[in-house]
Amino acid sequence: MPPRLIALDLDGTLLRRDHTISPKDQGAVREAMRSGVHVAICTGRVSTGAISSARQLGLETTMVCADGGVHACPKSADKLWQSPLALAAAEHAINLSHERELASFVFLHHEIHADARGEPWLDYIRTWTPHVHVHDRIVDAPGWRSHDDVAVLLSIGPKDVIEASAEELRAHRGEQLTIVTWRAGSRGEQYALMLRPAGVDKGSGLARLAGELGVAREDVCAVGDWFNDVPMFAYAGRSFVMGQSLDAVKQHATDRLEATSDDGGGIAEALERWL
Repeated sequence: MPPRLIALDLDGTLLRRDHTISPKDQGAVREAMRSGVHVAICTGRVSTGAISSARQLGLETTMVCADGGVHACPKSADKLWQSPLALAAAEHAINLSHERELASFVFLHHEIHADARGEPWLDYIRTWTPHVHVHDRIVDAPGWRSHDDVAVLLSIGPKDVIEASAEELRAHRGEQLTIVTWRAGSRGEQYALMLRPAGVDKGSGLARLAGELGVAREDVCAVGDWFNDVPMFAYAGRSFVMGQSLDAVKQHATDRLEATSDDGGGIAEALERWL
C-alpha cells in the first residue's frame, strides 16, 4: 500500500464538547497507526495547546498548528518549521489595534501574549493554549518582539471597528497577510480579526506535511468541522465533515459524518469509511 495520511482537527472534531477524546476515536486512531497510516493533528491551536491530545493518542507524525503556519513535534511541542508574519506587518497591525482600543493578542508558535484589554477574553484565548502572558500595553511589550516567530495576530472589538481595521490592513498590507473576521463568541457585537501570513492556511500546512512524508495528495484524508478546515478539505483527496457542522462548511467536504461533537466517534467513522 502507498503511504497514507489523515489530518485531524481538534476542537469540535477529535475533541468533544467537554474537551475529551472518545474511547472509540482513541481506539480507531491507534489501529490506523498500527496499520501504517500517518495520523496528524491539524489545528488552529499553537503547539502547546495541541500537545496533550497528541500525547494522549501516542502520535508520532508532525503536528500542523496555528492554522498551517507552524509544524511542531507531537512529543515535545518544539517548533520544526514555521512561516512567520513579517515583523513590520505585525507591528503595523498591533499599532493599529492599539490606536483603535481593540483587545490584542500575539500568537507565537508556543505561547500567546495579550494586553490588559484582553483580560475579559482570556478563557476564550486559552482554548488555543494555556500559556498566555498578559501585559499592560502589548504595543510596548518586548516579550513577543524578541521572537522572530509571530504566527498569528488576533484583535477583538466592536464590529464596525474590526471591519474598518480589516479594510485598512487589506489596503496597506494585503499582499503580506491572510485576513479573516468573524463574530467572537456570544458577547454582543464583538468581532474578531485574525491575521496570518499570506498563503498560510490548513491546506498549505497539510500539503507541506504530505510532501515531507512522501504521501500523494489522493492518499490524504482530512476530518474537520469549521471554516478554517475548508482549505484542508480542498487539498485532501478525501474529506469528512462532522455532523454538527454548518451547511456552509459541509458543502466543501467529499463526505458527511453522522457523528457529532456531543458524543464523538467522528474519527472512527471517517477511518472506517476511508480505509
